[in-house]
Amino acid sequence: MSKRSTVIVTNANKPKAQKVISDLHSKVASEGEDAYVSEAGLGFFEIGLKKGIRKYWASSGAFHTTELSALINSGLTYNVTLGSEFSLVLEQLELSEVVIQEFNEE
Repeated sequence: MSKRSTVIVTNANKPKAQKVISDLHSKVASEGEDAYVSEAGLGFFEIGLKKGIRKYWASSGAFHTTELSALINSGLTYNVTLGSEFSLVLEQLELSEVVIQEFNEE
């Protein structure tokens, strides 16, 4: 089942949060089966955000409930909002979206 959500992480927590998603989709080796290491998390948190000098990353859209639960339980999220439009979430948190090229150069 999926839930429309916006999940925001700090710049420092982005790789850790991506790993949470990748680990969730990975499979440990078992007898007769090889391990599978997923890179699913690399597709998450690609929207650059700023508030003052602080950097954040967001993913917004349909999250599987297992992904959402794993991220919330990890303690790595800055904010999780269910059901709201992305623009409203940014407004409420006083965050602004940044063009990725500019964001990575700073």
